[in-house]
Amino acid sequence: MTKKHHHIFFVILISISLVTLLSQGHPILFGLLLGGVVSYVNLCLLQWKVTRLVRVVTTNKRFATAGTILRIGAALLVVVLVESYLTHIPILAVIIGLMFKYVVVLIAGFWSFLEAKKFIEKGE
Repeated sequence: MTKKHHHIFFVILISISLVTLLSQGHPILFGLLLGGVVSYVNLCLLQWKVTRLVRVVTTNKRFATAGTILRIGAALLVVVLVESYLTHIPILAVIIGLMFKYVVVLIAGFWSFLEAKKFIEKGE
């Protein structure tokens, strides 16, 4: 994961944390924060597995992993936890928080596209 991913994720999570504190702990914001933290962990796991896969491909070694199962398991664990024990937190807010990973990847991709476009225009 690049520094862009970390910065975007931290901005999102810190802004949700501040709004949660200012709103005196609204349950929807807690759900977004919980889902966002799990989404961040999933993105870190995904990046670690991709880096490991690249290393294995470059060295021609065998590769076996349970990365997808870990990421799906983490998402299911937080959903079951919220459904079973934290019933005051809306499940929809947690699911939206779990989707932050995809928003961050799209923003970072768009950001990289703009930087590449500037670099190409500057070089010509």
